[in-house]
Amino acid sequence: MKKYLYSALVLAASLVACTEDYTDWADPQHNDQPATVSFADGSVSVVPAIDFANTAEEFVTVCNITAPKASAEGYTPFYTITLDNEATYPLTADGKMSAADLQAYIQDHFGKAPEVREVKAVVNMWIGDGASAIKTATSEEFIIKAALEAPEIYPHLYLIGAPSQWDPTCTTMPFSHSDKNVYDDPIFTITFPVEDGEIWFAMADDKTVETGDWSNVFGAKEGNGKNLIGEKGFFTRRTELSDDGSFCVKVEGDAKMLKMTVDVLNGTYLIEKVNFVEYIYAPGNAQGWNPETAAALKGDGNGKYTGFIVMDGEFKFTQQRAWAAEYNNSHFTTCSDCFNLGDQGGGNIQFTGEPGLYYFTVDVAAGDLSAVKVNMMGLIGDFNGWGGDDEMTWNAADLCFEKTGAVVTASGWKFRVNGDWAVNLGGTTDNLVENGDNLSVVGSTIKLYPCRTTNNNIYCTVE
Repeated sequence: MKKYLYSALVLAASLVACTEDYTDWADPQHNDQPATVSFADGSVSVVPAIDFANTAEEFVTVCNITAPKASAEGYTPFYTITLDNEATYPLTADGKMSAADLQAYIQDHFGKAPEVREVKAVVNMWIGDGASAIKTATSEEFIIKAALEAPEIYPHLYLIGAPSQWDPTCTTMPFSHSDKNVYDDPIFTITFPVEDGEIWFAMADDKTVETGDWSNVFGAKEGNGKNLIGEKGFFTRRTELSDDGSFCVKVEGDAKMLKMTVDVLNGTYLIEKVNFVEYIYAPGNAQGWNPETAAALKGDGNGKYTGFIVMDGEFKFTQQRAWAAEYNNSHFTTCSDCFNLGDQGGGNIQFTGEPGLYYFTVDVAAGDLSAVKVNMMGLIGDFNGWGGDDEMTWNAADLCFEKTGAVVTASGWKFRVNGDWAVNLGGTTDNLVENGDNLSVVGSTIKLYPCRTTNNNIYCTVE
């Protein structure tokens, strides 16, 4: 009997198939269904919801089968089950399938949250001789209900200790997180400034804050002050540690910031020392994915970068004018409406707005990405009473704004975006900066190069 069961499951496995296209059941319908459905001249009956938190068996009962009659001489019946009309798995005669297969299917289609999910299913009967098989019956559709096992995790995480306060109820330094369900996106990040010396800290979640209990604080499994830096480590609540497991990072002029990335579902952390580069660059679809001629954004030394980029399609950021270290979709948790941070492949960020020139604000420390479309670049100054904008024309081929017949004077003038002082440029013609001093150079033909594609400075020519 055992030999037959193994042979039947092997043959069934060779017959199953899974298409790549599937319906997103993340918001499943709750269907009323009969307790029993027909299966040729047999039947299939449903079973109570499966709770994987209380199931340790290799195979799990997903239905009860009353087998149809099989009359082909020399052939033995066996079964498969098809989920949502798209994935088929081996099934035993008593209605059991691999627990691992069902869990993987639910996680792939619904996510990791431990909620009861509903999966549409049919049972297939085959007859075979060990080498070939024929399907002889398919049941009516029924529903399998199941809930994944998941650890106890909460939607908020906080840093406590030297950067804030040694208080398990302190919430002044929250980690950043997306607006997704925490079981579907368990990644939290925080970046904070540091000075030289030893920085000691720990982590608290909603349970810690609510109870005010130090035993619920999270610490490193490696031990008090023995946490890893620059590589992945593991954390747990202090109730499971032999000491308090506080994190410690020693800074000796080698970092301006610390970044901590936490996976609350898998219990891992990554602590990185951060020194932000002066510029980041934005190769992408709009300019042929060439870092050497990509637009540059200038940093403030604390992880915030600003500047102008022509956008049309996907892109990412590099930390050099080469394919080197990146800031890609995984580095950001929040963004303005013209971006999609979902996985586009290769870490690309999807730009969903209208193609054109945009003014970017990129905060890699906070994980925030935003941009505003430049609808107009204007000249404003003493020549027009600082009361209006002499509009310039965009030259897409040369990536510059142009103005002929300008009447700027030595009394002072500037560039500004969209007729507003929120973004304005001044300083010197070879290095224009935001909120810079008034320009005094005089000329009638002015060209402004805002994108820093071949020069790390924004500059203009005045003739």
